[in-house]
Amino acid sequence: MNSNIRDFTNKPTEMRKSDADKASEAVARAARGGANTTRDIAEAAATATATLEEFGINTDQMVDAARRRTSDLQDAFADAVRANPLRSVAIAAVAGYIYALTRR
Repeated sequence: MNSNIRDFTNKPTEMRKSDADKASEAVARAARGGANTTRDIAEAAATATATLEEFGINTDQMVDAARRRTSDLQDAFADAVRANPLRSVAIAAVAGYIYALTRR
């Protein structure tokens, strides 16, 4: 009976390792700039999604929450720019100047 329990508990770990390896390989191929970069990224995303869903994580809810949070941040940023337009321009100018200095 203990061996069945041990086998059951090891399977998710083995599955995670193999899925992680597949995703890692797909990301590595994409980073090398292979001809199938889009396919490799899609493959890595599909593997990650399948693995998360196997562990009971609803990826659709995660995506929806991320979109809502992003929208909230965009709204807050737009409100801050509208409230202080000169400060926003000054910050952008300083950031651009610093960026230009680092690129010389």
